[in-house]
Amino acid sequence: MHDTLFFRYWNAAISELDIRACILPKIEMKDGSMVEASILLPQFGAKRGMLLFSDYEIVAPYYIELSTLGYGISIIEDPLPGEVFELSNYIELLKDWGWSNHGRPQPDWLAE
Repeated sequence: MHDTLFFRYWNAAISELDIRACILPKIEMKDGSMVEASILLPQFGAKRGMLLFSDYEIVAPYYIELSTLGYGISIIEDPLPGEVFELSNYIELLKDWGWSNHGRPQPDWLAE
């Protein structure tokens, strides 16, 4: 699972941009069930970060509760076979989500 283009490209972006990430985080719901996202980017999106999922069906039953808990949610499909990694695409996504790590200044590349 970690050897998909999705994970390889996101890992490359995370490394090149020097941002924090949690791979395959498990979030506990009020009923005790667990939902597993592909990636959590705690410095972006909502108060508790942006959860990335590759399939809407995984998150659909939990969407409202996750939002209530303070997470942003984004569905990101796997890159197409042969699609080339372009860091600028990831920067644009991160800019759209916004910096949510209010205790630290945003990186310079985010303000450009």
